[in-house]
Amino acid sequence: MTSSDNVAKAVFKAMSDTFEGMAFVQISRQEDQTPVTDSPDLIWSRVDVEAPAKGFLVVAYTREMGVHIVESLYGIMDEPCTKEVLEDSLNEIVNTVIGRCMSLLVPEGQTFELGLPQTGEGWPEMETATTYGFSTMDGGLLLAAADLKDLDLNEEPLVVEGYSDEPSSSDDDWGSSDTQDDGWG
Repeated sequence: MTSSDNVAKAVFKAMSDTFEGMAFVQISRQEDQTPVTDSPDLIWSRVDVEAPAKGFLVVAYTREMGVHIVESLYGIMDEPCTKEVLEDSLNEIVNTVIGRCMSLLVPEGQTFELGLPQTGEGWPEMETATTYGFSTMDGGLLLAAADLKDLDLNEEPLVVEGYSDEPSSSDDDWGSSDTQDDGWG
């Protein structure tokens, strides 16, 4: 187990819980491919961790995905989704994701200090971050970039349901097609 293993698991768990819980968007990790960060319509939000050590987390997605998320969060809007609404909802999401990451990485009862979210367009310049890609069930792209290695303060490896260290197989989430008892009859 390495610190980066725990960080990757924490980012996956936090992203999955946040997007499924807040926006009703089920996601899966892009395990065997480099995340695409050059989409011209990406919007992002970043939160810095100030204590107990320095680090940061960025969450990004396309404007189209952002509108879908806004509609999931707030319902269908009467007027077109504005840049301000997209940024505000992305800031809510990144705050939730970083809070969940920190609760997984630091010991119970340990306090941590976060900065205010910063937003931007395109893909931000980051020298030290690891980038994680996620796909939505309808083919959307979500990205997270994190430099949280100095914040992995737990002594034990994280165990995260749905996160496999094994290479993915050709079976989908429902199991292989040769399964006799599929629970449907």
